[in-house]
Amino acid sequence: MNTDAVNAALQVGKGISDFGMVAIAGAFFLIICGVMWLFIFKWFKHLVDNVITRQEKVINDLLVETKAQNEVLSDINEGLKPISQMQINSVCNNFFDLDCERLCRLVRNVRDENNIDDKQKTRRKIETRCNAIIKKRSIELDNFIHRGKRLSEFMSTDWVKKFSDIIESEIYNPVGANNARAYANIKTAIDEAKVEFFNNMNK
Repeated sequence: MNTDAVNAALQVGKGISDFGMVAIAGAFFLIICGVMWLFIFKWFKHLVDNVITRQEKVINDLLVETKAQNEVLSDINEGLKPISQMQINSVCNNFFDLDCERLCRLVRNVRDENNIDDKQKTRRKIETRCNAIIKKRSIELDNFIHRGKRLSEFMSTDWVKKFSDIIESEIYNPVGANNARAYANIKTAIDEAKVEFFNNMNK
């Protein structure tokens, strides 16, 4: 009877001991799992934060690049935008008036050089300077566009000869120098060139 009681007590003690070990092992496993989950969560959060940070940097870089490209495209678009007929008239009238003054000044300059006896040399000099004036005007008109064409395309290649003929006739006029007459003749030629220019533009 006593032996049975002792065995029963031992079995109960052994069961409690085994249960305690299982409980301890389970608790240890839960702690390990908790630590692992915490580590995994922090690692995942850090990974997500890095991805978001990189994405924000990429997006900001793209925004800066897009803004810069938009500014460039805006400048290009502004340069290619056709100007109105009124703007063209105003700009070109000023240009032609300036050319008239330059050609009149050219007459005076050639006269003042006192070496006009050689007519061929003087003619070449006049043509060279007239060509420079027209070339300068062509370059300046390249900055403006009308109906998809640069305004320089509406100029005529005959203008150099036309202006050179008038200037030469003024320099060698048998009546002598007359600035008023020279201005009137050059102004008439400029007005004719202006009409030709606008006719070419409106074809």
